[in-house]
Amino acid sequence: MNLNNLDEFLAAQIEARTPSEGIDAMCKHAPANRLVWWGCLSAWSIWRPTPPPHEDAALAIAARWVFQPGDDLRRAAALQAKADTAGLCKWLLQAVQYSGGQLKIDDGGIALPTPDVSGAYTKGFIHNLLAVNPPVERATASQNFLQLARQAITRPMPTAEPTQPTPQLV
Repeated sequence: MNLNNLDEFLAAQIEARTPSEGIDAMCKHAPANRLVWWGCLSAWSIWRPTPPPHEDAALAIAARWVFQPGDDLRRAAALQAKADTAGLCKWLLQAVQYSGGQLKIDDGGIALPTPDVSGAYTKGFIHNLLAVNPPVERATASQNFLQLARQAITRPMPTAEPTQPTPQLV
């Protein structure tokens, strides 16, 4: 299923109010970078205006990986996911770590192959995010997550971290 087909399917699931089918399809067919970005958008929508500090640190790693994918951030995600303070974003960090391809584990050049199982980890993350909501709010949150999924697959991916404008002296 290409991204256009996925977008049409998600729109149909929003209309039919069957978000679990949309979440499953997103996690099965979207590429890793779009899944992680969707996970970040979904988390920010739940934890606005400010995520808990330990979750915010994990989201920062995941978002930076979307902007600049690379082994350094995949290793950072793996380390953060193993930390005692890892919360719900542990799942999202593992989606980054297991986004597929070789991952160098040290400076000696030893690389381990990692399968792309980012969809399974993102699915776990999304379902855990939904579980922290009161039951009455879960339906609304899951519909919102599908809207965010559509944004993640139809809008251009971010290419650089947002920066604050440089203050100008007057």
